[in-house]
Amino acid sequence: MSELFLKIVNMSISASWVVIAVLTLRFCLKKVPKWVNVLLWGIVAARMVFPFSIESVLSLIPSAETISPTVMMEQTPSVQTGVPALNHVINPVISSSFTPAPGASANPLQIWIPVLTGIWLFGIAALFLYSAVSYWRLHRKVCEAVILRGNIYQSEKVCTPFVLGIIKPKIYLPYHMDSREMDHVIAHEQTHIRRKDHWWKPLGFLLLTIHWFNPLMWLSYILLCRDIELACDEKVIREMGNEQRADYTQALVACSVNRRVIAACPLAFGEGGVKERVKSVMNYKKPAFWIVLASVIVCAAAAVCFLTNPKSEGSNDITELLAPGSAWSYQLGYDADFPVDASFTVQDDLSVVGTIVKNDTNTDFCIRYRVRGTAGWAEFYGCTPEMAQEAGSEKYLLFTASLRADNGKLVFRMSDGYGLSCFGTREATFTQIADTSSAHTEPWFDYLEKPEEMNWDGNLEIELPEYPGVTFRWYPEKMEAVTENEVMQLYTGMPIWNTYFCDLTGDGLPDLCSTLTFGSGMIDSRIIVYDYANGASYMLEDRGKYDYSLRLNETDGCLWVVKRAYNSDDIVASGKLLFADNCLQVAYDLKTNCESTPNTETSTSETENTLRTSDTVELIGYVGNSQTSWIELYESTDNKEPIATVPYDLIAALPGCDRKSEAFTFGYLDSITFYYGKIGAFCWCVAALPPAAGTGAANVCTSTDNGETWSISIPNALYTGTVIGAGFASEMVGFISYRYFFDNGPEIARTLDGGKTWARLELDIPEEYAQYNMQPQNPTFSGNDGNYPIILLDKDGNDRTMTLHTHDGGMTWIWPKLSAVDVS
Repeated sequence: MSELFLKIVNMSISASWVVIAVLTLRFCLKKVPKWVNVLLWGIVAARMVFPFSIESVLSLIPSAETISPTVMMEQTPSVQTGVPALNHVINPVISSSFTPAPGASANPLQIWIPVLTGIWLFGIAALFLYSAVSYWRLHRKVCEAVILRGNIYQSEKVCTPFVLGIIKPKIYLPYHMDSREMDHVIAHEQTHIRRKDHWWKPLGFLLLTIHWFNPLMWLSYILLCRDIELACDEKVIREMGNEQRADYTQALVACSVNRRVIAACPLAFGEGGVKERVKSVMNYKKPAFWIVLASVIVCAAAAVCFLTNPKSEGSNDITELLAPGSAWSYQLGYDADFPVDASFTVQDDLSVVGTIVKNDTNTDFCIRYRVRGTAGWAEFYGCTPEMAQEAGSEKYLLFTASLRADNGKLVFRMSDGYGLSCFGTREATFTQIADTSSAHTEPWFDYLEKPEEMNWDGNLEIELPEYPGVTFRWYPEKMEAVTENEVMQLYTGMPIWNTYFCDLTGDGLPDLCSTLTFGSGMIDSRIIVYDYANGASYMLEDRGKYDYSLRLNETDGCLWVVKRAYNSDDIVASGKLLFADNCLQVAYDLKTNCESTPNTETSTSETENTLRTSDTVELIGYVGNSQTSWIELYESTDNKEPIATVPYDLIAALPGCDRKSEAFTFGYLDSITFYYGKIGAFCWCVAALPPAAGTGAANVCTSTDNGETWSISIPNALYTGTVIGAGFASEMVGFISYRYFFDNGPEIARTLDGGKTWARLELDIPEEYAQYNMQPQNPTFSGNDGNYPIILLDKDGNDRTMTLHTHDGGMTWIWPKLSAVDVS
């Protein structure tokens, strides 16, 4: 619902620009027919209604999306109004008010926007209720009205003529009206009906109900009601003489009503600025043809300019985007469970090479793509382009994805779960990286290498020709911009270690790029980029987990990020600092990372395999009493220290495991088998009951922080059966082995979303294995390579053991030749 609210706000802001234009045109075009004003309000309504619009170079809308849909997740929230002067005023206020505090568990906007969404919905409900009650009360007043003729009624309970109804509108008149007045009133109300004004006014109120938070929409509705009445008056008096017009104005005055309450209905004869209407009637002159023609042209031009969005600078041609030398990046935010940074570059021979950085693990990949029309198909290989050209390259295939271009961005949609596990999302949008290799980086100061040279009581000043009249002043604890009229604090740190000037955001003006230390108690290093031209700041941080610092790469003259483990000198990764998709990004360089890591002789693939090795151990659980919230896991009852602890809620929903029951026995849980494993910081545990406890049941829990916190699956996510093994290939892909049931194939459940949902693994069983029943055991993995032992049972009770193999993290499995299977 918050996404819908932000969409409505953006539509309302776009419509506000149209309102300003209409107000200007109303003031300038006083001599045009009044129906032109109503037509102009129709353009405003169209802008408020349609959630989409075509793009045009003629568009006068500064920005079609002022507030980004991802603003709740941005570390430095900002808006893009399309007007730099407005951005410069608004963004510093937004950044200072809504930038997340260090160590905070949530972005302030993640709290405020849902609250504002609730207020918005309450306002809609209140206006709908008000409108419904008003209509009901008015309808109740006229329920006993007497028919005069046709759809015209008279009632003693009404004081002014009006039209009521949408499908079958009726005209209601008060009793004792003069016959001449009645004729004019009826002509006016019938004109309303012919012009369908009894539709347009309720539609306007409906739009006001949705956009009630925008003051310009209230003004628009008031003026719309006035313009509807003026246009109707003009239509009625068009063929009247002066004497008849005088009678008409007397009818207006006699039936005038002092309506101060805004309502959707009714269309009342005597409302809508009677004084202005009388003046308009008496001064009416039939417009010349050229004025009508000019009015139509103005309306058409206004529609073209204000019903279209500014043309996107991005291309939708995949071939054009994947040009040699182009670089692309993708980032899953640092608020995610597993932050992901990925980037790739198109080589001169159109081969595509890249790197994925996830959980401190670097994975080299290359892409082989095909394009047909506006769409494409991509294959991701976990190898170099040269290896992918080999005859056996299929063994390196990680996953496939569809490919499309979207306004200058490349969108890959994963066709299987391994792609999901790599990028953390089903659809990964890559943004083109601006070529900063030629961008001039001007160093100001850098005390990171020699902190002893910093003057803790001093300051530094610098002036740039791009910002005349501005002096940037550094103190160890703050950065200021000094002008003739004010001293503005840009950002703080303790201290600010270095500052460089570089046009990172691509607006032609240099930004301040600094490394600073922040915090009290928990102190971390982070990077800030301050866009002084637009008053926006951007932060790169991961408090308590990583430290970030800037350095100038002498080789390419660009700013590079050094990412270290928190409070450590160990370099995790380094790469070029970039700005894309309105946030800071890093194109991590795999080769540099390996070279910059001290005393490291292990290759990238070997390091990855070491980090991702997963072996399953079967453990015994222990619950001491009814108050404990944890289950201690031991290798045997002789151990004194548990290997791990998992939450008791893992088994709470399993049959016979209610610790409040008298049948539950505390101590070692001999009837439950716990399958436990770990991959880096990712831990998992499967608790399984044997058939004696029912029909066999199991549940799964996972942890992404070394067991500090756990996520427990819904018990019915796993189907009933007897679990005899389990294992995870990655944080997302896992397997559970079951004792065979009725068919011959191995009964294996697989998850592609970290244990939330499970489905049977469908395998193509070679014909030579059809004679066996199969019992899968515990799978083991080393990186993307994995083994799945399967016990084969023939009809005579003999058993043999064979092993399935995978090279893509468990997405596909290879059956060995039966002759190669060992007899146990």
